[in-house]
Amino acid sequence: AYNYFALVKRYGGVPLILKETALDAPEEELYPYRASAEEVYDFIFEELEEIADLLPAAPLAGRAGKGAALALLSRAALYAGSIAKYDSPQYQLVDPVTNKLLCGLPAEKANDYFQKAYDACCRIMTECNYSLYKGNADKVQNLRDIFLVKNNCEAIMVRRFDGTKESNYLWSWDIALSPKPNAWSVGQYALAYYNFIEQFEFKDGTSGAIDRTELVSHPWDMKEFFADRDPRLYATLWVPGMSWNGKSVETGRMYGGAANAYSTVYVSKYFDGTDTKNSWDSPQDFYAIRYAEVLVSLAECYAEIGKLDEAIALVDQIRARVNMPSVESVEGSGLSQDEVRQIVRHERRVELGFEGFRLFDLYRWRLLEDAKDRVN
Repeated sequence: AYNYFALVKRYGGVPLILKETALDAPEEELYPYRASAEEVYDFIFEELEEIADLLPAAPLAGRAGKGAALALLSRAALYAGSIAKYDSPQYQLVDPVTNKLLCGLPAEKANDYFQKAYDACCRIMTECNYSLYKGNADKVQNLRDIFLVKNNCEAIMVRRFDGTKESNYLWSWDIALSPKPNAWSVGQYALAYYNFIEQFEFKDGTSGAIDRTELVSHPWDMKEFFADRDPRLYATLWVPGMSWNGKSVETGRMYGGAANAYSTVYVSKYFDGTDTKNSWDSPQDFYAIRYAEVLVSLAECYAEIGKLDEAIALVDQIRARVNMPSVESVEGSGLSQDEVRQIVRHERRVELGFEGFRLFDLYRWRLLEDAKDRVN
């Protein structure tokens, strides 16, 4: 299910190989036609629904449990629901031989998919023991610790690493993401553009965007850009004014690497700030699924099926962890469905930034072309 979802979200329908195929099997078995996207999604749902009740609710760390199966089910069903709802002929592809819809899903299935995602999220909340991590009173460090404190309450599915050469369970995230200089006098291999920083509201809930006319009207202090924003900014990115290992990143001297020509704001999520030696051997686990995704996914389901108050309540729950004001205190009451939908999508982008969701979110919402136009 995990692998077929990785395929269908990239290519649409693919051949469904559900049994071993002998080398001398007929050609139609060796080279089957592509299944429809709907058939592949149905297979994914069936696999995950069947296995969820066979897996433990409290698995060993690094092992798939009931929560992982249900979270992947909710992710796949939410993706399918979005495609079915927002699809258009320009994104669809029909196999000329089988007449199957390879890219795209039937519009009439959208609510069924959203309901399936909703049900899976609710089962996680009632049958498993996950919650938002709140182990550190410092809001920024708490967010960093989500990815550094092993076996915490937010980790649903992780790939385990221990950072020791003896075990070979290690990766080199810290040396690639640490501020310059590191062992090779490079660093910061993942960057962010300013339009992403603008997504992080100021602490009072006002928009983080700065009008472009105002932007060029006078000189700016860096604090005007980066100070007093949503704490998730400082747990996600290196920005001027921050420091690490006793050195300030304000002047940009510490930035470098392949991306240096394009940005002075870089990704810090997952980075272990105590690793002052710029280690190749990072011990932190890689998160495939965490509980915050379940909450924003459920909020999106609520928004899509019209349960707006429930969607807002979940967004508020996520925002409360970082002391950001409630939706109503910022946006008021009586919001339309589209307004709530945009609030949920914004929260998803801020909470899950640089965790591998944005490209496919734009694709399933059929907004990728709009995003490319904004870049251009």
